[in-house]
Amino acid sequence: MKKYILLSIFISAAIFVSAECLDFTNLRGDFVTCTYGNYYNPYSSIGIIDDGISSSSRHTVLRDKDATDPRTGNKLKVVPPGDAASVRLGNWNTGAQAESITYEYYVDQEENPILVFKYAAVMEDPGHTPSDQPHFKMEILDQDNKAVDSYCGEFDFIADQSLGWNSYNYSGTILWKDWTSVGLDLTDYAGQTIKIRFTTYDCERSGHYGYAYINVACAQKRIKSLECGASATTTLTAPDGFEYRWYKYDGGNNIVEMGTTQSINVPTDETQYYCEVNQSGKPTCSFVLQAKADPRLPLADFTYDKHPACVDTLYFTNISAVSKDGKIPNYPVEECDEYVWDLGDGRIIEGRDITMPVVYEHTGDYTISLTAKLTHGGCEHTKSRTVHMLGYADTREGVIYDTICDNESYRFDNQLLRTSGVYVERTQNNYGCDSITTLYLTVLKSFIKDREATICANSGYDFNGRIVRKEGVYFDTLQSVVTGCDSILRLKLNVMP
Repeated sequence: MKKYILLSIFISAAIFVSAECLDFTNLRGDFVTCTYGNYYNPYSSIGIIDDGISSSSRHTVLRDKDATDPRTGNKLKVVPPGDAASVRLGNWNTGAQAESITYEYYVDQEENPILVFKYAAVMEDPGHTPSDQPHFKMEILDQDNKAVDSYCGEFDFIADQSLGWNSYNYSGTILWKDWTSVGLDLTDYAGQTIKIRFTTYDCERSGHYGYAYINVACAQKRIKSLECGASATTTLTAPDGFEYRWYKYDGGNNIVEMGTTQSINVPTDETQYYCEVNQSGKPTCSFVLQAKADPRLPLADFTYDKHPACVDTLYFTNISAVSKDGKIPNYPVEECDEYVWDLGDGRIIEGRDITMPVVYEHTGDYTISLTAKLTHGGCEHTKSRTVHMLGYADTREGVIYDTICDNESYRFDNQLLRTSGVYVERTQNNYGCDSITTLYLTVLKSFIKDREATICANSGYDFNGRIVRKEGVYFDTLQSVVTGCDSILRLKLNVMP
């Protein structure tokens, strides 16, 4: 029986694919179980077999966006275009091997009730009966590992040239499927934790291999409009990985068909559009979405939480959204496409959220700006707020290294210092936080140089440019080349009759 769910959604209700809804590359996470075994029991042993990109690996994370699979004539990229990673499940060794990865996932109806997985498969085609061929399987399970829906919640991809897969002769006939998106509606399991299990099998007779690459994301159950601003038309886009049937009503009860592609271009007016979304190849697994082609404008806004302390700390919350009039956010809330934060001190951060606490070096007023953008049409809007912040440079620990001569003094912490040593000064700011400064003071010695000379009574002596004639002791001051401190030159002059 067909499952129809009618959702009243304006174009502000976008599809938000969340890379964080399921961290599928974290194979050692608490929510992931990897197994390996043989064709008859892929789940007999729990564990990860990962030796990198080698043929012995059976659970491998791949991140090289330019890498290709040589068994497809290097035509298949191991990471789907536009994505950052994939997981290779299985390998090109034979022996009736089989392996699996199972992810636990909590279904949130408001956030991500649609699962979108991408797969690419590489399988030998030995021409066995379908049940004995290499194949790749995806299942939705309950907590007891039982299938929750053997029709809408399960896919089984078998190596078969009649399916239109690509073929390549690599030591035998290789069939490979390029990256393909498959969407599943998980609304029926909202509020529940389900399991998503992927399994790959070699052929049953142990002489031929099969393996797959997977990428998993989640999406909201909404339609997205791409254009913004004063555009006369807009593009409506349904969630990825399905088959589609767009239509509208002609003012009465007559249906006007609009197309079967994922996206359609329509005038930006008040017309209500509908999209019947079907699982690929399973028309009875369906739901219907609505969208109204209203104008779209970005509306940037954010709040902050300031924690006063020895160093002020800011925490930001992005509350930007798409707006019909540029004043009031649409509901349900639609995220903008891009965000840029300017923290007012030269720091620019791109991304929706600033997850780390923000501090500043110097005390002062900082104007913080958030710019929200809609990429299709180039619309953007900026919101700014000014915050007074106490910086860490004004409360941090300081260290001073200094020198004086032994005939000088050094003022520090309201006292005059004349001896070498380590001295500590403590001050407090308005919040009662200590600021500590440590002084390492070195006192350098002056030098006295003695000189003695004898002259006749009718002559004089040149003492550093001064002519002296009488017997006695004379002094002059010089600067030490070694320490830079003053040195004293002492002359004893003898005068002979």
